[in-house]
Amino acid sequence: MPDTTGSLTPARLSALERWGLRIFSDSEPAHASDLPSAIAQMRAVERIAILRAVVAGMASGLATAVAALLADSLLGEGEVVVLTADKLKYWAIVVGTTAVASAVEIAFLYWDGLRAARRIHALAQGLCSSTHDDEMHDAWKISLVRAALEIPNPRDPVFGIDPMRGASKPRLLIAAFVYKLKVGITSFLVKLVVKRLGGRIVARGWLEFFAIPVLGAWNGLVCSWYMREARMRALGPVYAKDFISFVSGAPAGGTPALDQTVGTLMARAIALTIVANRGVHTNLLLCLEQVRSWHDLQSVPDLDDEARFLTDLTKAWPDHQSVALTTLAVAAALDGQVSRAERRLIYAAQDACGVPRSLANVSAWEERLRAGLPSSCGALKATSTS
Repeated sequence: MPDTTGSLTPARLSALERWGLRIFSDSEPAHASDLPSAIAQMRAVERIAILRAVVAGMASGLATAVAALLADSLLGEGEVVVLTADKLKYWAIVVGTTAVASAVEIAFLYWDGLRAARRIHALAQGLCSSTHDDEMHDAWKISLVRAALEIPNPRDPVFGIDPMRGASKPRLLIAAFVYKLKVGITSFLVKLVVKRLGGRIVARGWLEFFAIPVLGAWNGLVCSWYMREARMRALGPVYAKDFISFVSGAPAGGTPALDQTVGTLMARAIALTIVANRGVHTNLLLCLEQVRSWHDLQSVPDLDDEARFLTDLTKAWPDHQSVALTTLAVAAALDGQVSRAERRLIYAAQDACGVPRSLANVSAWEERLRAGLPSSCGALKATSTS
């Protein structure tokens, strides 16, 4: 019998996560008259956080640029590659200043991101504070902390689902390494272009100043990503259960009239979306919890087995196939973005059902969620089978 037990909260938390939770510890529900009002306030929090991130990046770049300008006389006119005592002093000053400025910048971004996420959580908590138990609320807070700190979703198996099933570890490491290089490479290219175009018009000591807007822009872009993710996770409890209830045809606060076969298809669709993302997104866990509350999944083997899911789809009734495909679309939208692996899974499921390949349904759910619009289920009823 498969292990379908699990906890909504990780067994172990990192030091950063524990620090983040301490910041969240005094969070109280904020007043929001309705969902549109709460979303408008969340967006205001996001905009201010992005602005502060831009300023922090530019300040960090400015510190490095000023240090490089003041120490420029130590380099002289010779080739930089020829090391001398003065050039070693130059690099010690520049690298030391950069290290300190970067450390202060990162610490500020983490602290400020957590404050913004706490505010977003408080606004969402005011909408649904009475609808979830303590364990689910803890998982909700931890997911927001992870978003603010840019920590990947947990990869430990849960409910018998292994998010890392079939994953290539070397490929994951390469992807992480490339991500870390982006900012440095962009700054280097900007300085290289300025040097080539400006020649001796731009003094060597001033080149570092051209990296300042690049650092600010990268900070703003990355902050917009994790603030949007924080909003998605904050709205997860508001949306996830309603969406899954809508897909299944469940009456308000009731249980849908679906048999075990359809419940298993829905659970497999959510489980395979978790595997496709190589991490357990809290919104997907909330969806799975909803399906588990309706159907006994203890005896269902290998929820994360894609081959079995596709085989079951080919044998399912058209109405059941429609429910499974819409569940895939909802799950893909609820984790904030549709990855290449999710697209491949959706296309494989559509092929198994004998319907044309299309992401129109996925895009409709995704855009509605990203926009943070209310009444999503009713507005999307007409598109749920496209």
